[in-house]
Amino acid sequence: MAALDELARNYGTSVVLCTATQPALRQCDIALPTLKNGPEQGFDIDQQRELAPDPEGLYATLKRVTVEWLDHPVTDEEIAACFSDCPQMLCIVNTRAHAQELFEAIKNLPDARHLTTLMCPSHRRRILAEIRQDLQ
Repeated sequence: MAALDELARNYGTSVVLCTATQPALRQCDIALPTLKNGPEQGFDIDQQRELAPDPEGLYATLKRVTVEWLDHPVTDEEIAACFSDCPQMLCIVNTRAHAQELFEAIKNLPDARHLTTLMCPSHRRRILAEIRQDLQ
């Protein structure tokens, strides 16, 4: 961010950030951590510089999932229970070992799947094809 900011402020360049998963890099997004006695984090980009018309409206129209942020740790048993209660659910954890442990807890549920980059490509393709078929 500092390099992009330097190029834009002092070298006359323009920066275009374009991605399907746009990070909250603007100061007005209030998403970046505040540094003690430091400048406000993020780019000073206002809403008038937004390339997409009505981002909030687009977000509402295109919303396909619900993300739930919890302020407390959740046990694997609670996660497994959620899989039992939900007709469709995706769970992403931060280690392969944890993913394998969770899958062991739910593997007997109908259509339970485990996907990892440790699988050979043909196995991953097969699992993804099965998931796509189920979703149809």
